[in-house]
Amino acid sequence: MSGQTVVLDPTGSKASAFQKLAPRLRTLNGARIGFLCNRKPNADILLDQVATRLAERFVLGARTHLTKHTPTGPASPEIYDQLQHADLVIVALNDCGGCAGWSVHDAIELERRGVPTVSFVTDHYVALSSAQARTQGIKSLPMVRLQHFFGQVSADEARSRTDELIDQLVQLAIADDATGNGSQTSEASAAPARALAAV
Repeated sequence: MSGQTVVLDPTGSKASAFQKLAPRLRTLNGARIGFLCNRKPNADILLDQVATRLAERFVLGARTHLTKHTPTGPASPEIYDQLQHADLVIVALNDCGGCAGWSVHDAIELERRGVPTVSFVTDHYVALSSAQARTQGIKSLPMVRLQHFFGQVSADEARSRTDELIDQLVQLAIADDATGNGSQTSEASAAPARALAAV
């Protein structure tokens, strides 16, 4: 031994560049939309309402509604394979610590397969979800923020709150510049959801 001391950095290398998201869409007209439900209360109602409102605004292509076996685990490879044929996948509902990481995982898996996603996340878990996305190499995962305890409201209230968030969803799904990038806002959104302000 030369007597030299070797110091290792236990934190690992810092990412020099984040991975790019899948390109956002130019329009939702003709788009094939996937809906991934994680079985959290009111997640299915939210996604059905989104499908209804988008169909009123756009001439959509095929719609695929799929449900995970559990919110506290990843979607199956078969679900990823089916959703890979979509032009956009909407993921719901990230509203607890146990499901946060797996909802993020599902969205990132699809983004890596070239499928743009938008996730619905309650305000209590936006920061956690954003941090988990960054640890997986995604700087800003597109998320629509809604008020916490969404799963505890009535079906009618869930539909009403969802209606207030459709504009944000469309903004995150459609590209806003020549590079195909969307706004990709999450917890740093300058305009909080009206659903938050109304309560």
